[in-house]
Amino acid sequence: HPDLRLYAREGLPAALLRQLEAGRLDFLFYPLPLDRKGIETITLFDEPLLAVMPHGHPLARQDRVARSALKGETLLTLEPGHRLYEQLRALAEEFEAELSHDYEGTSLDTLRQMVAAGMGISLLPALYVRSEVARERLVVARPIEDPAPSRRVGMAWRRGTAKEAEFRALGAVVAGMLARDVPEVRVLDPA
Repeated sequence: HPDLRLYAREGLPAALLRQLEAGRLDFLFYPLPLDRKGIETITLFDEPLLAVMPHGHPLARQDRVARSALKGETLLTLEPGHRLYEQLRALAEEFEAELSHDYEGTSLDTLRQMVAAGMGISLLPALYVRSEVARERLVVARPIEDPAPSRRVGMAWRRGTAKEAEFRALGAVVAGMLARDVPEVRVLDPA
């Protein structure tokens, strides 16, 4: 698709949804479920969340982190308003970890840097870990034992748009690329 031009925007989920609904954005790659009137979604993949900790942390010596090993750990997360914040808040409760309210990141990069500084550990999405953490020397990522936490990611657009077929085709291309090249995620049928 040599003529396709994608312009990426980041932001808080509520703001992105408002922009989508107002027609200022064509579609979103977005954590699911999303139950919003007038918005159509397709599911693309499930993405594990990996435990990320400083290189010298005791959990870094393990190949997989036991869920019980997270008890009492300080868990760093994004600021409220992010879907990942809500998910990590629930996981902190489940794992009996301490969700940090003193330090909250504004981005995944900020979380990675806070972990590197020894402020706590975090649970970060596998695609982010693949692109940013894997090359990092100050932090390491480890999978969490089953059932491993994950998030579901899909595409969302305004229901009734004339571009629906194109968005579905793009979703199928993305899913195909992930299935071929990214073993960290579990690709789902985007139909």
